Amino acid sequence: MAIPAGNYCSGISVVASGTTVNFGSGTYTIGGSGFSIIGSGDTFNGSSVTFYLSSGGISDTASGSTYDLTAPTTGTYSGILFDQSPSDTSGATVTESGTGSTFEGVIYLPNAPLTFTASGTTTNLYLGFVTKSLNITTSGSSINDYASLYGTSPIKAAFLVE
Repeated sequence: MAIPAGNYCSGISVVASGTTVNFGSGTYTIGGSGFSIIGSGDTFNGSSVTFYLSSGGISDTASGSTYDLTAPTTGTYSGILFDQSPSDTSGATVTESGTGSTFEGVIYLPNAPLTFTASGTTTNLYLGFVTKSLNITTSGSSINDYASLYGTSPIKAAFLVE
């Protein structure tokens, strides 16, 4: 299944099991019910993608799914994987539980809480977080600083601010 970059006023909802979903490079402007992934054993691919949420938040509860999602390294959304409007306070849940997943980029939710669970194995999680609150659980995975991706990350340093 291929999903092209563009405007999704009603949201993006993927309900599938054992499916490969390819997100084309570019910006996905998502409104309505937000970005939702439900299923199991799926594969999600997207290189140089940014998901901008104007409403609805993120709900990713797919089990045993594998991700290969990377943010762009140039342009307006350089380094940003998920960007949520400051006026959208909808919470976000991201669950990574597959094998060999890659997440590279910043998850920017300035006024929303994020629960990020990584329980897959042999994953490349290079992430930065800007959130109202953050709850991270890892098992079998570790999250690396996105700024540490030498030559790839447009972000050159990371800081913890409370």
